[in-house]
Amino acid sequence: MSLFRSSLANAKLALIVSLIALALSAIINVVSIHGLISEPKQIRVFVPPQIPAEGIVLKQEQLSPTQVYSFVYYAWSLVNHWQTDGQREYPVNIEKIKPCLTISFYNLLKSDEKARDKGGELAGRMRTLTGMNDNVYDPSDVQSLSDGSWIVTMQMRLTETMSEKEGQLQVIKDVVMQYKIHVVHDSDAGNLWGLAIEGFAEEPVRISTNV
Repeated sequence: MSLFRSSLANAKLALIVSLIALALSAIINVVSIHGLISEPKQIRVFVPPQIPAEGIVLKQEQLSPTQVYSFVYYAWSLVNHWQTDGQREYPVNIEKIKPCLTISFYNLLKSDEKARDKGGELAGRMRTLTGMNDNVYDPSDVQSLSDGSWIVTMQMRLTETMSEKEGQLQVIKDVVMQYKIHVVHDSDAGNLWGLAIEGFAEEPVRISTNV
């Protein structure tokens, strides 16, 4: 009889252990499923333009200084490219790069556009902004700040022309400018760069004047 009771007790113990194991397994499965559901559907990785022969290890959302520089050069050149008429193209260009600007800098550019238009500095004007020295990137052009943002320094040639009655182009401005532009991270899904221009770190400086 005691043998029967012992066997019954062992069976009960085995059943309890099995139930505990099933409960733990169910909990682990629920946690795993929740983790899979909460994982992002997409991750964004920025690949630098030049990859060393030994390869690189990339982290999500990690940006290289060359990409920060390329972003600023692209955005700032675009907003300052007026192919035929600054009065029409300057506001259009500002809207084009709006996803690449913070709200404060977007508002600053809109105010600048209105002031230039009122002062007669846009109508009929064509403008180009190009990098000096063939736009060769130098590591010193990008300064990383402690808060994770950057200051990008660029020396660029700004040229403005207007058409004369004879159809000839008259150069009305030809200067070399230095820009120090503050760049911050931007998590907006509509901004593929993951960056935004926050404003000027310092006021733009005219280095030289040709016209």
